[in-house]
Amino acid sequence: MVVLLLFGCIEENDTTSASGIVLYTDIEGGIYGIVTDSGEHYLPENLSSEFKKDSLRISFEGIITDRPTSAMWGRTITLTKVVPIQ
Repeated sequence: MVVLLLFGCIEENDTTSASGIVLYTDIEGGIYGIVTDSGEHYLPENLSSEFKKDSLRISFEGIITDRPTSAMWGRTITLTKVVPIQ
């Protein structure tokens, strides 16, 4: 029974991959979000400083965490792969 309770508490997060642009927005002191080619908004929790460039085109993969934020700009995501697109 304990095993069933433990497995019931494990969250399953969605993974996603897409292409889009990094967008700087002056909300809550400034945030870097990602707008995908299909118009989805993601707020990366771990975007490396090398990719924090407004209008940078990227391809990315990540785990959607949907954590609440004060910015309320998009779905939170932990990035697992980011590649600039030239």
